Amino acid sequence: MSSSWYRSLRWRIQVWHALILCCVVVGFGGLLYWELVRSRWNDVDDELIAAARVLEGALRAMPAGLVKQAGDDLLPEEFREWLDASRDLPRGPGGLGPAARPGPGPAARPGPGPGRRRPGPGPGRRPPPPPERFNEDFAGPEYPDTGRPPWEKALNLPGPRDESLAREDDDLYFVVWRQDRSVLRSAQLPSTSPPLATRAISLLGSDGVASEQANAHRRIYLNGPHGSLICVGRDVHGEQERLRQSATLLMLSGSVILLSGLAGGWWLSGRAIAPIASMTRTASEIDATNLDQRMDLTRVDAELEQLGTVLNHMLDRIDNAFRQQQQFTADASHELRTPLAVILSATELGLSRERDAGAYREQLEKCHRAAKRMHGLVESLMSLARLDAGVAEAPSPCDLATVVGESAELLAPLAAQSQVQLRTELEPCSLLGRHRLLAQVATNLIHNAIQYNRPGGEVVVTVRAQGAEAVLTVRDNGVGIAAADLPKLFDRFYRADVDRARTRGGSGLGLAICQRIVAAHGGSISAESELGAGARFTVRLRRDRTE
Repeated sequence: MSSSWYRSLRWRIQVWHALILCCVVVGFGGLLYWELVRSRWNDVDDELIAAARVLEGALRAMPAGLVKQAGDDLLPEEFREWLDASRDLPRGPGGLGPAARPGPGPAARPGPGPGRRRPGPGPGRRPPPPPERFNEDFAGPEYPDTGRPPWEKALNLPGPRDESLAREDDDLYFVVWRQDRSVLRSAQLPSTSPPLATRAISLLGSDGVASEQANAHRRIYLNGPHGSLICVGRDVHGEQERLRQSATLLMLSGSVILLSGLAGGWWLSGRAIAPIASMTRTASEIDATNLDQRMDLTRVDAELEQLGTVLNHMLDRIDNAFRQQQQFTADASHELRTPLAVILSATELGLSRERDAGAYREQLEKCHRAAKRMHGLVESLMSLARLDAGVAEAPSPCDLATVVGESAELLAPLAAQSQVQLRTELEPCSLLGRHRLLAQVATNLIHNAIQYNRPGGEVVVTVRAQGAEAVLTVRDNGVGIAAADLPKLFDRFYRADVDRARTRGGSGLGLAICQRIVAAHGGSISAESELGAGARFTVRLRRDRTE
């Protein structure tokens, strides 16, 4: 791996895969843990609310005065007298005595000590009923055996060992505030962060129920009857520990899933880029000696198969171009060798012995013809080289009919010498092009039509505007071209009739040059022919072409 690892496709895939997998694992784990916490605290709150409802029901059985404000003076008169009479009585289970009563109620009153007698009936004051009589009056079917009035049991609110409030593992605690926010009753309050009435008031909403988490304590606040406030809570250290264990388990499970996913992603990314490595090795092994080698796409995915197919097609084009270059070099060498051989032969023959002036002239004419042929070949090669390199003069507005007319006029003597009738049908057709190169196209096509015609034949040259195109057509009724030769007609150094072409001085580059010139102008050239029925060459150029 290179030092710039972030440029590696495999590493980028792995990083994105890791990010997506992390988001999924963290999101799913967080949602699962949130639902677990919410469900657990809802269960605890339901339990605490149920206990608070028990206390609420007990408070409803109490006299409203006890709940609203501290003090026995709010009790009915007969209750206060009974309490005064019962202060020195032994306490029964859950009995009401000074120590059992919260707040500054009867517990604050002095009992009948030495020198004091128990209060008795005074003038206008009803004597207190006996306790047993009082109990008979207030004992109901719900408390047949208590020997206490219902409100006294309500005042001794259910303790933490009551079945409705008890738990096996931890205890509930509660506190009840009167309307004046003095404590009516409490049991097993925590030593740290005890519940406060002001806190309860700030938390209560419109529904009269609120929950609070204070350290390891969970509390429920409830609006009770007669303006009272109820708080029920318990230690939730066990729940917190279990939630921590669940969170640890989720993190461990998520880590295992994440590591497994990363390992799988690394393997998958390696498998995905393996064909790229194979294609890279194959491409690095291809050079000029084995351009026929191609990439194996039998076990490649569809996306990479498309890339491999494109690369193989590119190699096909490179191989074809390389072969054409080799063939071009061989053909050029062959074409140059012929006139050079003629020149060497003529000069050697002239120098072999003394000759008269006529013999020397004949040898010099041979050398001249060979040099002219060589010059034409070199000029054609230079033209192709410039066209391949894109080196040409800047285009300018010109009339195609004028350009073709000038070329036809220059070749009229050759047509007359070959006994071929040359006829033109030219319509004005302006376009943006290179005058010299377009003239070379017209000259090559007309020259070929004359050269490969028969005595008495005809060559018709037309220029017409067809929509956005300028069309040049050169038609003859000469010997024609075989159908098998048409696909290769514009290849360099290709000759349909080699012997006749060499006899007439052809190099096989004329049509190739025409094709390159037309392509440089953004046009097209095509050929139609039947052997013995003549040929038709059509050039199409864009009239609206701009550079």
